[in-house]
Amino acid sequence: EDLWQKILDHRTAMKACGEFAARRRDQQVKWMWSMLEQRMMARLRSDATIRAKVKKTEAEVADGRITPALAAEEIAEMLR
Repeated sequence: EDLWQKILDHRTAMKACGEFAARRRDQQVKWMWSMLEQRMMARLRSDATIRAKVKKTEAEVADGRITPALAAEEIAEMLR
């Protein structure tokens, strides 16, 4: 019971000074980016044509034929 009251007191203090809301805003933005990354990766994996192109691009990076930056740009273009 004492522990729970300390938790509630802490939450009240965090809300009073605005820290709770600030953390929540930061958390919401992180969740947005996480969801976007998941959707982009799902699209890259779900389309067989894109999946094959990504695999080829990975091999080109591994072999040193293209730079990681160029590969990332090419993959990003595939999502358009």
